[in-house]
Amino acid sequence: MHIFIFSHLDDEFGIFYQIEESIKSKKETYIIYVTTSSTTENIDQIRLLESIKSLKKLGVNENQLILLGNELNVPDLKIIDKVQEVYAYFKNFFEKRVNEADTVFTHC
Repeated sequence: MHIFIFSHLDDEFGIFYQIEESIKSKKETYIIYVTTSSTTENIDQIRLLESIKSLKKLGVNENQLILLGNELNVPDLKIIDKVQEVYAYFKNFFEKRVNEADTVFTHC
């Protein structure tokens, strides 16, 4: 399983190649966005559509996207206010997949 974790929508542009290779490998792949990519709790629709369009061209299905920022209401620059919820989400996510997740991609 490959898991890609990004702070914002459209952060995936830097590793399109790895995402495409992950899809081609037929490994289960998830792409997780931690914030709404806007300064409000509402997801940035323009950036969302841009990311979806780009990822579809690489073979990603929308069911492989996890809009965590939207689910947990995490605005851009406000993750500190939701750090416990984000931590709990990832703890649960990885505990359920302890024997499956072999590669995690993220930016620094």
